[in-house]
Amino acid sequence: MPLAYRKTRGLLQLFRCAHKPDFIVDGKLVCNPVHELAIATSIEVSDPWWDAEQIRNGSLWDNKAVCEELLDIKNSAHKRLFDAIKALSKTLTDEEILPKHLRRKLLILSLLIAYLEQRQVFKEGYFAEFMPGATKFFQVLADGKALLTLLEDLEQRFNGNVFTLTDSDKDRLRNNRQLSRFSRLIEGHEDLGGQLTLWQLYSFKDLPVELISHVYQLFVKDASSSVYTPPFLVRLIVEEVLSWERIDDLIRRDEIVLDPSCGSGVFLVEAYKRLVLHWRSRNQWRKPSVKELRKLLQRVHGVDLEAGAIELAAFSLCLALCDALEPEEIRATIKLFPALEGNTLHKSCFFDARERSLIHGAVGVCVETRPSSLNCVQTVRSVFYEKYIATGLKVPDKQVAYLFLEEAMRILAPGGVLGMLQQYNFLYNQNTKEFRHSFISKWDVREILRFPFLFEDCSKTTLTPRW
Repeated sequence: MPLAYRKTRGLLQLFRCAHKPDFIVDGKLVCNPVHELAIATSIEVSDPWWDAEQIRNGSLWDNKAVCEELLDIKNSAHKRLFDAIKALSKTLTDEEILPKHLRRKLLILSLLIAYLEQRQVFKEGYFAEFMPGATKFFQVLADGKALLTLLEDLEQRFNGNVFTLTDSDKDRLRNNRQLSRFSRLIEGHEDLGGQLTLWQLYSFKDLPVELISHVYQLFVKDASSSVYTPPFLVRLIVEEVLSWERIDDLIRRDEIVLDPSCGSGVFLVEAYKRLVLHWRSRNQWRKPSVKELRKLLQRVHGVDLEAGAIELAAFSLCLALCDALEPEEIRATIKLFPALEGNTLHKSCFFDARERSLIHGAVGVCVETRPSSLNCVQTVRSVFYEKYIATGLKVPDKQVAYLFLEEAMRILAPGGVLGMLQQYNFLYNQNTKEFRHSFISKWDVREILRFPFLFEDCSKTTLTPRW
């Protein structure tokens, strides 16, 4: 949330949130609004931040001067957190401290536990059960033996294999002397230069899904070709394919939402949040129970070749589940997290997953960014690709994103809908003419939206099969 307004008697104050901390002056905490309004008639034409309509429709951020004054993304809390994670990852990689998969797992678990801690899920004195005198998670995190005991307890409470480690990974952590680096990251009182601060630089209470996507970027095998989709574009695509009426049909027909190349799960998380919101709208805006939330979570499925991606997608969905609950409900619920890996999330090539019937349930909605190069290379080498070519069908320029497009349509249940990002070549490359003609003739293409100002090589295609 970039802005916050505070109304008192005869005064309206504006605070900028996507900005470096400006509430500490000479070591003292101060109320430091960026703008104040005492009399409505004093609003100038050049003050759009008082215009409710511009704030509501988002046109406020079309004003470059406003963005420069109110936003400071480079120094925002979430950017600082990501930079700290990135710096830690690089240091541990350069010094070859802990295997890559364990660094990723430990980072994910640290973020999740810090989130639960700051949402006040744990009872007072909880961390002292694992380390005498400990009042905060970061203190336990610095000690390998205490950390392993904590993780075992959390797995018993929450389930889902989220907090489990292999025996070899446990041995690596038990007497590791480098865990203090993770501890300082979670404590959040030290900047990248090692300078200590009076306040916590970032909070874990509201972990944004885009941060999880950035963390994914750090660990994928081919980060240069992994696809990062801006959150607002994710929301746009999900809203296009998951209207309230479409979700009604999804529930009535007992269908699922599928991302065949899910990455860190940004589309799945947004789809799940929309399913939860839909449930509330159909139930007098009551909050769903844990049982209902778990049931809705079973409607969200994903496939990806990267084990780390599946791990992060599961983490992101568990985070979304927690977001829909009050701390008291989380505390009172045993075995909160369902086991997602191997059930609704699969480490596999999408086409192999189809061949092996890993995707259970009728697919009513399919959403996807462009598949990563890892998926593409694996697909070109697969038996499925050879079978596809043997039928006389062509994949222009061996661009497997087109094969994903075609096969995602085929997997849809009658009346299903697909929203998928494609390269601009789908529309403009002469080599795709035959494929494009065949595809649009075969299926009911509802709309194709171009975003030339966002991407140089990407447009969004929303497609509906004709039955």
